[in-house]
Amino acid sequence: MGGEDSGDAAVADVAAAEECVLEGEGIDRDGELATVETSVGTVRVLAPADIDRVQVSLRADAVRLHGPDGAPPAGGTSARNRLAGTVAHVRVAADGTESVTLVALVTLESVERLSLAPDAPMVATFKPTATRAVDAAVARHIRHATDPRV
Repeated sequence: MGGEDSGDAAVADVAAAEECVLEGEGIDRDGELATVETSVGTVRVLAPADIDRVQVSLRADAVRLHGPDGAPPAGGTSARNRLAGTVAHVRVAADGTESVTLVALVTLESVERLSLAPDAPMVATFKPTATRAVDAAVARHIRHATDPRV
């Protein structure tokens, strides 16, 4: 078993999971869930009430990949969000957009099992509860104040 250092490294890896940020317009609400139109398609997300323009964050470890024929049907699981796309460097770029890359954290076994290779068709799914949406204007303001590169 690894020592304390390997445990620290494991915690750091989890804490540092890559994140995708999608900006979109809220078009419907059902309780705490909002339907948001983004550049990669319509997604259901957890979002505060009374905001229209949101930034939605999604961690790579919450995204599941499926071959096009093996993807669960829409509404067939609690992972209600489905985005079809192609693999780019073991990343899925949603169809119709080049500006946003949805990142999925997968094991080497999954890379082999799914035959992940550049340009391979893939479907990414994720639960609405795996997302976090915030007011887009507030998020941009915070990002500009804290990141001198923006």
